[in-house]
Amino acid sequence: MRAAALLLLLAAAPASAAVDVPRAFELFDAYCRPAMQGIEALRGVATVPGPGGEKVFAETDDGSWVTYATGEGDFLVIGAYRYGAGTEMRECMVQQVGGIAGQEPVEPVEAAFLDLVPEGEGITMSGGKVMEEMPPVGHFAMMPKGHLNDRREYTLLGAMDPPEAIMMGSMGPGVFRLNAYAVIPQ
Repeated sequence: MRAAALLLLLAAAPASAAVDVPRAFELFDAYCRPAMQGIEALRGVATVPGPGGEKVFAETDDGSWVTYATGEGDFLVIGAYRYGAGTEMRECMVQQVGGIAGQEPVEPVEAAFLDLVPEGEGITMSGGKVMEEMPPVGHFAMMPKGHLNDRREYTLLGAMDPPEAIMMGSMGPGVFRLNAYAVIPQ
């Protein structure tokens, strides 16, 4: 009975799709750009409760750390605000978490990212290909010794407001995420 139910679930599951880089940028613009402006700007665009009925915002008893989690379709949007010692740290991430073909080559994802990345006066980008060898811990212990993980990492300065904000793109086989970080003096 359980096997039949599992087969039914697998048959009903959507087929794996490619990483949707344009949609990631749309959600980054919708959520992460406001998130870098501060929590009130994010509260202006993040529907509470979220699309799945989620709470969206959570915080510590002293209010020094506020996290958020929501999403749309296959995309997760998460981040946090951390307050203390004269600074406010803002972070936001958009990542496609469902329906991705697990081993999609990184090259087309990187090409789509480079086509959509903000450009213009005052924007600088650094980064590129990173071939990393993961230590044999957890599920990485199943990888053959010497296996290199092919990733691309890019950092953009001057592509967001406030000026302290940093935009990052990170991609690998079947993985793509956009991040934003800022440390704001208070």
